[in-house]
Amino acid sequence: MIKYDLEPYFINSTWRAIVDNGLTPYITLVVDERCNVPQEHIKEKNGLQVITFNTSLVATPNIVMSDKEEYITFSGAFSGRRIDVQFTYDNIVAIYARELTDFGITVPYTPPKQVEQAQEPERTKPVLQVVK
Repeated sequence: MIKYDLEPYFINSTWRAIVDNGLTPYITLVVDERCNVPQEHIKEKNGLQVITFNTSLVATPNIVMSDKEEYITFSGAFSGRRIDVQFTYDNIVAIYARELTDFGITVPYTPPKQVEQAQEPERTKPVLQVVK
């Protein structure tokens, strides 16, 4: 049985290959409650809210992408405002080179896990009995 999800490794190695070839890595993700992104740049596509980031080292010199971490983080300037961006690997649906859009990968979106709330046992009215 595989202990770890391989998707972060594929995403990170694709990002590295794009950068190593002197190209500009773009990441497209589906926005949900796990993301901290500039809201004004979100677009709707196929009924989902998506956003695409230029994640080159020039645009995001402090990007943190680690196979061991759940979140990818970086700071960026958006419409003149500095924003700390954060999203999970599960939010990513594509990573590709801006200059060669067929140089990259697409991955399925993984929605957040729904936390099931434990149902409380149904309460019945107490019954009193006369004991003799």
